Amino acid sequence: MKKAMMLAVLFLFLFPGASFAEDLTPSITVQGKGRVTVVPDLATVSFAVTGEGKEAEAVQKSITDNANRVKEALLEAGLPEENFQTAGIQLYTDYDYSSEEEKIVGYRGQIAMSADEISVDEVGKYLQVLSENGVNQIDGITVFYSEYDAAYNEALGKAMLQARQKAETLAEAEMAEVTGRFSAQEEYQNDSLRGREKSIENDMVMAAADTGAGSLDFTVGTAEVEANVTVCYEITTPDS
Repeated sequence: MKKAMMLAVLFLFLFPGASFAEDLTPSITVQGKGRVTVVPDLATVSFAVTGEGKEAEAVQKSITDNANRVKEALLEAGLPEENFQTAGIQLYTDYDYSSEEEKIVGYRGQIAMSADEISVDEVGKYLQVLSENGVNQIDGITVFYSEYDAAYNEALGKAMLQARQKAETLAEAEMAEVTGRFSAQEEYQNDSLRGREKSIENDMVMAAADTGAGSLDFTVGTAEVEANVTVCYEITTPDS
Protein backbone atom coordinates (compact mmCIF):
# COMPACT_ATOMS: atom_id res chain seq x y z
CA MET A 1 0.00 0.00 0.00
CA LYS A 2 2.80 2.42 0.94
CA LYS A 3 4.56 1.63 -2.32
CA ALA A 4 1.42 2.40 -4.33
CA MET A 5 0.92 5.73 -2.53
CA MET A 6 4.55 6.68 -3.12
CA LEU A 7 4.16 5.95 -6.85
CA ALA A 8 1.01 8.09 -6.97
CA VAL A 9 2.74 11.02 -5.29
CA LEU A 10 5.73 10.65 -7.61
CA PHE A 11 3.41 10.66 -10.64
CA LEU A 12 1.74 13.91 -9.52
CA PHE A 13 5.14 15.45 -8.82
CA LEU A 14 6.41 14.62 -12.31
CA PHE A 15 3.12 15.51 -14.01
CA PRO A 16 1.53 18.22 -11.84
CA GLY A 17 -1.20 19.04 -14.37
CA ALA A 18 -2.28 15.49 -14.97
CA SER A 19 -5.13 15.52 -12.47
CA PHE A 20 -6.57 18.72 -14.01
CA ALA A 21 -6.37 17.68 -17.68
CA GLU A 22 -10.12 17.27 -17.93
CA ASP A 23 -10.62 20.86 -16.72
CA LEU A 24 -8.51 22.49 -19.45
CA THR A 25 -10.52 24.61 -21.89
CA PRO A 26 -9.58 24.08 -25.56
CA SER A 27 -8.06 27.21 -27.08
CA ILE A 28 -6.17 28.58 -30.07
CA THR A 29 -3.49 31.27 -29.87
CA VAL A 30 -2.78 33.30 -33.00
CA GLN A 31 -0.96 36.47 -34.03
CA GLY A 32 -2.48 39.28 -36.05
CA LYS A 33 -0.87 42.10 -38.00
CA GLY A 34 -2.47 45.28 -39.24
CA ARG A 35 -1.02 48.00 -41.50
CA VAL A 36 -2.19 51.46 -42.48
CA THR A 37 -0.47 53.42 -45.26
CA VAL A 38 0.10 57.11 -44.53
CA VAL A 39 1.89 60.05 -46.11
CA PRO A 40 4.18 61.80 -43.58
CA ASP A 41 3.27 65.47 -43.39
CA LEU A 42 5.79 67.03 -40.97
CA ALA A 43 9.58 67.15 -40.98
CA THR A 44 12.65 68.12 -38.98
CA VAL A 45 15.74 69.44 -40.77
CA SER A 46 19.02 69.10 -38.83
CA PHE A 47 21.94 71.24 -39.97
CA ALA A 48 25.07 73.06 -38.83
CA VAL A 49 27.38 75.97 -39.57
CA THR A 50 31.08 75.26 -39.33
CA GLY A 51 34.25 77.35 -39.44
CA GLU A 52 37.98 77.21 -38.87
CA GLY A 53 40.83 79.62 -38.21
CA LYS A 54 44.01 80.35 -36.32
CA GLU A 55 42.37 81.90 -33.25
CA ALA A 56 39.74 80.16 -31.11
CA GLU A 57 37.93 83.38 -30.26
CA ALA A 58 37.68 84.39 -33.92
CA VAL A 59 36.33 80.96 -34.92
CA GLN A 60 33.72 81.04 -32.17
CA LYS A 61 32.60 84.53 -33.14
CA SER A 62 32.41 83.56 -36.82
CA ILE A 63 30.18 80.52 -36.32
CA THR A 64 28.03 82.38 -33.77
CA ASP A 65 27.44 85.23 -36.22
CA ASN A 66 26.62 82.75 -38.99
CA ALA A 67 24.21 80.82 -36.76
CA ASN A 68 22.40 84.03 -35.78
CA ARG A 69 22.10 85.00 -39.43
CA VAL A 70 20.65 81.59 -40.30
CA LYS A 71 18.13 81.82 -37.48
CA GLU A 72 16.97 85.27 -38.56
CA ALA A 73 16.60 84.12 -42.16
CA LEU A 74 14.51 81.11 -41.11
CA LEU A 75 12.23 83.26 -38.97
CA GLU A 76 11.80 85.74 -41.82
CA ALA A 77 10.87 82.82 -44.10
CA GLY A 78 8.04 81.89 -41.72
CA LEU A 79 9.52 79.39 -39.25
CA PRO A 80 7.95 79.83 -35.78
CA GLU A 81 10.67 80.69 -33.26
CA GLU A 82 9.65 77.81 -30.98
CA ASN A 83 10.45 75.42 -33.85
CA PHE A 84 14.08 76.53 -34.01
CA GLN A 85 16.58 74.75 -31.78
CA THR A 86 20.31 75.01 -31.12
CA ALA A 87 21.41 71.41 -30.63
CA GLY A 88 25.04 72.00 -29.63
CA ILE A 89 28.15 74.16 -29.89
CA GLN A 90 31.61 72.58 -30.32
CA LEU A 91 35.13 73.95 -30.64
CA TYR A 92 38.09 71.71 -31.55
CA THR A 93 41.82 72.25 -31.51
CA ASP A 94 43.82 71.15 -34.59
CA TYR A 95 47.35 69.84 -33.98
CA ASP A 96 50.34 69.22 -36.22
CA TYR A 97 51.95 65.90 -35.31
CA SER A 98 54.56 65.89 -38.09
CA SER A 99 57.40 66.80 -35.69
CA GLU A 100 58.42 65.31 -32.37
CA GLU A 101 56.54 68.00 -30.48
CA GLU A 102 52.82 68.49 -31.20
CA LYS A 103 51.91 71.97 -32.31
CA ILE A 104 48.60 73.83 -32.36
CA VAL A 105 47.88 74.94 -35.91
CA GLY A 106 44.31 76.20 -35.60
CA TYR A 107 40.77 75.68 -34.42
CA ARG A 108 37.52 74.29 -35.83
CA GLY A 109 34.06 75.10 -34.60
CA GLN A 110 30.50 73.95 -35.22
CA ILE A 111 27.02 74.98 -34.13
CA ALA A 112 24.34 72.36 -34.74
CA MET A 113 20.73 73.48 -35.16
CA SER A 114 17.37 72.19 -36.29
CA ALA A 115 14.09 73.42 -37.75
CA ASP A 116 11.35 71.26 -36.22
CA GLU A 117 7.78 70.37 -37.14
CA ILE A 118 7.74 72.10 -40.50
CA SER A 119 5.32 71.12 -43.21
CA VAL A 120 6.75 68.65 -45.71
CA ASP A 121 5.52 71.02 -48.42
CA GLU A 122 7.86 73.73 -47.07
CA VAL A 123 11.03 71.65 -46.67
CA GLY A 124 12.36 72.72 -50.05
CA LYS A 125 11.85 76.39 -49.21
CA TYR A 126 13.74 76.10 -45.94
CA LEU A 127 16.58 74.12 -47.54
CA GLN A 128 17.03 76.97 -49.99
CA VAL A 129 17.11 79.49 -47.13
CA LEU A 130 19.80 77.45 -45.37
CA SER A 131 21.89 77.19 -48.52
CA GLU A 132 21.68 80.92 -49.19
CA ASN A 133 22.71 81.87 -45.65
CA GLY A 134 25.93 79.97 -45.13
CA VAL A 135 24.82 76.55 -43.88
CA ASN A 136 27.49 74.13 -45.10
CA GLN A 137 26.37 70.95 -43.36
CA ILE A 138 23.00 69.18 -43.51
CA ASP A 139 22.86 66.36 -40.97
CA GLY A 140 19.62 64.92 -42.27
CA ILE A 141 15.89 65.28 -42.72
CA THR A 142 13.43 63.16 -40.78
CA VAL A 143 9.71 63.03 -41.46
CA PHE A 144 6.77 61.93 -39.35
CA TYR A 145 2.99 61.79 -39.35
CA SER A 146 0.89 64.18 -37.27
CA GLU A 147 -2.11 61.77 -37.03
CA TYR A 148 -0.03 58.77 -35.98
CA ASP A 149 -2.20 57.71 -33.02
CA ALA A 150 -5.38 57.55 -35.11
CA ALA A 151 -3.57 55.53 -37.78
CA TYR A 152 -2.15 53.15 -35.17
CA ASN A 153 -5.59 52.53 -33.64
CA GLU A 154 -6.89 51.69 -37.11
CA ALA A 155 -3.97 49.27 -37.59
CA LEU A 156 -4.78 47.66 -34.22
CA GLY A 157 -8.35 47.04 -35.37
CA LYS A 158 -7.07 45.39 -38.55
CA ALA A 159 -4.66 43.25 -36.52
CA MET A 160 -7.49 42.00 -34.29
CA LEU A 161 -9.65 41.24 -37.31
CA GLN A 162 -6.85 39.24 -38.92
CA ALA A 163 -6.28 37.33 -35.68
CA ARG A 164 -9.97 36.39 -35.50
CA GLN A 165 -9.99 35.21 -39.11
CA LYS A 166 -6.89 33.09 -38.55
CA ALA A 167 -8.38 31.53 -35.40
CA GLU A 168 -11.63 30.68 -37.21
CA THR A 169 -9.71 29.14 -40.11
CA LEU A 170 -7.66 26.96 -37.74
CA ALA A 171 -10.72 25.96 -35.74
CA GLU A 172 -12.68 25.05 -38.86
CA ALA A 173 -9.82 22.80 -40.01
CA GLU A 174 -10.23 20.85 -36.76
CA MET A 175 -14.05 20.86 -36.95
CA ALA A 176 -14.13 23.20 -33.96
CA GLU A 177 -15.70 26.61 -33.38
CA VAL A 178 -14.41 29.84 -31.85
CA THR A 179 -16.69 30.72 -28.95
CA GLY A 180 -14.89 33.51 -27.12
CA ARG A 181 -11.65 35.33 -26.44
CA PHE A 182 -9.42 34.46 -23.50
CA SER A 183 -6.85 37.23 -23.82
CA ALA A 184 -5.37 39.77 -26.21
CA GLN A 185 -1.87 41.20 -25.99
CA GLU A 186 -0.45 44.15 -27.89
CA GLU A 187 3.05 43.34 -29.15
CA TYR A 188 6.03 45.58 -29.87
CA GLN A 189 5.06 48.91 -31.38
CA ASN A 190 7.46 50.74 -33.69
CA ASP A 191 6.21 54.28 -33.12
CA SER A 192 9.04 56.12 -34.87
CA LEU A 193 6.52 57.76 -37.22
CA ARG A 194 5.06 59.49 -34.17
CA GLY A 195 8.42 61.21 -33.87
CA ARG A 196 10.94 60.84 -36.64
CA GLU A 197 11.58 58.36 -39.41
CA LYS A 198 12.72 57.88 -42.95
CA SER A 199 15.90 59.96 -42.96
CA ILE A 200 16.98 61.49 -46.27
CA GLU A 201 20.63 61.12 -47.28
CA ASN A 202 22.68 64.23 -46.46
CA ASP A 203 24.55 64.37 -49.80
CA MET A 204 21.28 64.26 -51.74
CA VAL A 205 19.86 67.09 -49.63
CA MET A 206 22.91 69.33 -50.05
CA ALA A 207 23.06 68.71 -53.80
CA ALA A 208 19.41 69.66 -54.17
CA ALA A 209 19.74 72.73 -51.95
CA ASP A 210 22.81 73.99 -53.84
CA THR A 211 21.20 74.00 -57.26
CA GLY A 212 20.23 77.66 -56.91
CA ALA A 213 17.16 76.98 -58.99
CA GLY A 214 14.58 77.97 -56.39
CA SER A 215 13.12 75.80 -53.66
CA LEU A 216 13.50 72.04 -53.88
CA ASP A 217 10.44 69.98 -54.86
CA PHE A 218 10.69 67.76 -51.78
CA THR A 219 8.61 64.56 -51.69
CA VAL A 220 8.65 61.71 -49.14
CA GLY A 221 6.35 59.01 -50.52
CA THR A 222 4.37 56.78 -48.17
CA ALA A 223 5.10 54.97 -44.91
CA GLU A 224 3.46 52.12 -43.00
CA VAL A 225 1.96 52.30 -39.51
CA GLU A 226 1.93 48.74 -38.17
CA ALA A 227 0.30 47.01 -35.19
CA ASN A 228 0.84 43.46 -33.93
CA VAL A 229 -1.26 41.45 -31.46
CA THR A 230 -1.31 37.99 -29.94
CA VAL A 231 -4.81 36.69 -29.14
CA CYS A 232 -5.95 33.52 -27.39
CA TYR A 233 -9.44 32.29 -28.34
CA GLU A 234 -11.62 29.75 -26.58
CA ILE A 235 -12.97 27.04 -28.87
CA THR A 236 -15.39 24.13 -28.68
CA THR A 237 -14.44 20.80 -30.19
CA PRO A 238 -16.74 18.01 -31.46
CA ASP A 239 -16.01 15.88 -28.40
CA SER A 240 -16.23 18.70 -25.82
